[in-house]
Amino acid sequence: MGIRAPHPDADQMESPFLTAPLGWLDAALDARPSIRLAGRAALGVSDQAFVSLVNFALGVTVARLVSPTDFGAFGVAFAVYLVALNIARGFATQPLAIRFGNREADEFRRGTGQAVGLAALLGVVLGVICVVLGLLFPAPLSGALVALGLSLPGLLIQDAWRFVFFTARQGRKAIVNDVTWTMVLAVSIAFLLMRNQASVSLLILSWGIGASAAAAVGIGQTAVLPDFRRAMSWWREHWDITPRFLGSELLQMAGLQFALLSIGALAGLAAVGSMRGAQILLGPTFVLAVGVHLTMVPEAARLRGAIHRLRQLMILASAGLGLVGFAWGAVLLLVPDSIGRELLGASWEGTTYVLLPVVVFSVAPLLATGPRIGLRAMEEAPATLRAAGLQSVFTIVGGIGGALVGDVSTAAWGLAIGNCLALLVWLSESIAALRRLTREANERNGPVPQLTVEGDPSAPS
Repeated sequence: MGIRAPHPDADQMESPFLTAPLGWLDAALDARPSIRLAGRAALGVSDQAFVSLVNFALGVTVARLVSPTDFGAFGVAFAVYLVALNIARGFATQPLAIRFGNREADEFRRGTGQAVGLAALLGVVLGVICVVLGLLFPAPLSGALVALGLSLPGLLIQDAWRFVFFTARQGRKAIVNDVTWTMVLAVSIAFLLMRNQASVSLLILSWGIGASAAAAVGIGQTAVLPDFRRAMSWWREHWDITPRFLGSELLQMAGLQFALLSIGALAGLAAVGSMRGAQILLGPTFVLAVGVHLTMVPEAARLRGAIHRLRQLMILASAGLGLVGFAWGAVLLLVPDSIGRELLGASWEGTTYVLLPVVVFSVAPLLATGPRIGLRAMEEAPATLRAAGLQSVFTIVGGIGGALVGDVSTAAWGLAIGNCLALLVWLSESIAALRRLTREANERNGPVPQLTVEGDPSAPS
């Protein structure tokens, strides 16, 4: 059946609540688009939860089957994969989600082919780099990087199809594609176990084989081939936003990792382990935020012409995720020590020491989800980069400053304060962007004619 272009629908209609005589009835009827929106968000969250669970299961499987040194090589390869994934999303699929949600069918198919083609091309280029780097390192890191290099094209194409499906409001197809990936991965690992050949490089290759199979299935689901010939034209067409959006993601990642490494150097590795344990417990909220972001960016982009609806979506995204984050954090703070030790073993004692500040540290970005979604939807790349840069600075200064003046708890509170300050920056940037969008809309529509009554002394002569 192929892929359909997403069409404008009742989600973008103005609510008649304030003008209709039966406002309550119209409001109830107008709730149906919100229900559909919530349904699409639920599909995005479910899909992201499934993907995260698969990656978690893969990590556990590798840890159980290989030596600690080999598992360290897998960790390095997975970190490189995350960087490559962010590069592909920034240059290839994010522009599709931001700019093509309301395009006509032919134009949407054209954009899909170019975006996925660029993701595939980036997979090949970055994969070659991984293979070359792998040849420079000793085993087992060499085998892990070479296997990742061979797997990257399939991994990045498969992720690109997920963005295509959610932009086209076909989240169920994304779930089908991810299930295909998982089934092939499971069969490949079972085959390795039967032959007693479960090395780290072969396990990574199995991961890539599963993704490549799902990437091929994606072509059948969409009836669209990756357009390699026009991939670079997609790169050039969206260059006005892609470097800044990608830079914002990389800045936030780099800022947090640098802060954690610095805390480890100042307060010891056990301090980092304590905060990492708390972050693991808060992992479900991160999965929720990624799923909401995945589905809500194209939805918000469709609402650029209905500014009050866009504002509502941003508020609802932040309020909903913030409420879930606070609730989940409260549950963790009330967890008995006996259950905590079952979850994290000896690390539980250190985790409880930093759990409260890490909850605050994790909830602040959840509250910033709405502004982040809105800034992307409004194509506010410079504002996004500014906010991300300041967040990175606040994170580094807060974490290192806390570690210098106190212990791991103080460092965690420094990180929390940094993220709270960053939340204020995201809010400020999003409010300013909404005002600019409103001003531009007013300028396009022109001034509203002023009606005067003949003989009115206040009327202009």
